Amino acid sequence: METMKFTNHGIGFVVEDGWQTLFWKQRWLDGNMLEDKALQDIPEEHQLKYVRDYWKPNIGWDWATISDFLPPDLTHRMVSFDLDTDEEDQLVWTADKMRKFTTKNRH
Repeated sequence: METMKFTNHGIGFVVEDGWQTLFWKQRWLDGNMLEDKALQDIPEEHQLKYVRDYWKPNIGWDWATISDFLPPDLTHRMVSFDLDTDEEDQLVWTADKMRKFTTKNRH
């Protein structure tokens, strides 16, 4: 009997409103979890915050809170995001260029 294994290696998120994607613990900005790119340890109270928790409506990112934790190349990429939208975040398969997940029976 075969067992199925779950991997989160290829799972990522397209951030729209930022309410479904964990800021530090899910892949959404550059294919890596931001906690792995952080310049210092992320305080426990921030570990499970969503992307939207660091966004101020009609203003933008809460740079005072996040800029000490992230390298400049990542904060520069974040500048292009706008979370003032009605669309929900989308789960995507990043291990494929077309962002589609497929399975194949090897028998």
